[in-house]
Amino acid sequence: MRKEVFQPLGMHHSSGERPEGFSQDQIAVRYAPNGKPIPFYSFDHRGAAASFSSAHDLVRLGMYFLKQPQTDQKTILSDSNIDEMLRPTSDAPSLDPDKKTHFGVGWAVKDIAGHKSFGHSGGMGGVATMLTILPEEGIAIAVLTNSGSHPIPGALTKQIIEVLLPGEEQRKVFAAKTGLRGIWQGEIETHQGNVPVALEVGSSQEVKVRIGKQSVQSVWDGKIGVDGMLVLDNLKGRVNTDDANIYPHNLRIKLMPRGDILNGYATTKTKPMEGRFGSFLPYWIELKRNTQVTAIERVRF
Repeated sequence: MRKEVFQPLGMHHSSGERPEGFSQDQIAVRYAPNGKPIPFYSFDHRGAAASFSSAHDLVRLGMYFLKQPQTDQKTILSDSNIDEMLRPTSDAPSLDPDKKTHFGVGWAVKDIAGHKSFGHSGGMGGVATMLTILPEEGIAIAVLTNSGSHPIPGALTKQIIEVLLPGEEQRKVFAAKTGLRGIWQGEIETHQGNVPVALEVGSSQEVKVRIGKQSVQSVWDGKIGVDGMLVLDNLKGRVNTDDANIYPHNLRIKLMPRGDILNGYATTKTKPMEGRFGSFLPYWIELKRNTQVTAIERVRF
């Protein structure tokens, strides 16, 4: 890999194993879900996993596969080789035909927010990564995190695409498919009082949420599950019941569209703690369409 790929492409901060000559503070520490660092580990199949790279190096790799090599990069593949690697040869199982993923040689080929893309994600203990390439727009995006099973790489990639390519294509998929665009207002019902909630569904996958007296927050990975429910995950917010407030928690909301009503459940999710699992407490939530206001900031509780 060093001789055939990294050196010719000028990827000087990449290695199939722990980089030699790098000090410890140049290598990101991997962290467990409880926030504690994970001791260094490796594999017996280096290269298929446990490779090291920088975001800058991965973008250089992406630009090469865009057939836009940098001036200091040498040829390692012909254009026809690259085309062949990107030719789909198999499909990943999917319950949603609109989110079909095809596989070439080493690359996953699919649409992201209305744009053709190819790329690959990675993840293991203390690692979650994503390299995404948009061939028609000439864009390569690399997102690396040192915490495993994290939603940031996918969500941040979508945000970057939204900034670089604002407008029609990536905005049409979510709201047009679901018919949810607009303002929704209601409550989370608990045994110790109700908590007001408002949602604003725009024309992209962004959903604005206001819970109680909290400020408005944006969710960039709003999605429709295979069961037809709107799913909003990792929301900041509290239901303020004694049992839920024992530990810090986030909220997960799932809502079923029923005409001008959305209802379902809001679940408190505590983070796993050392020596024990986190907890999940569900509460009924119901929202009605509010046609009297045009922005969530104008909703009054």
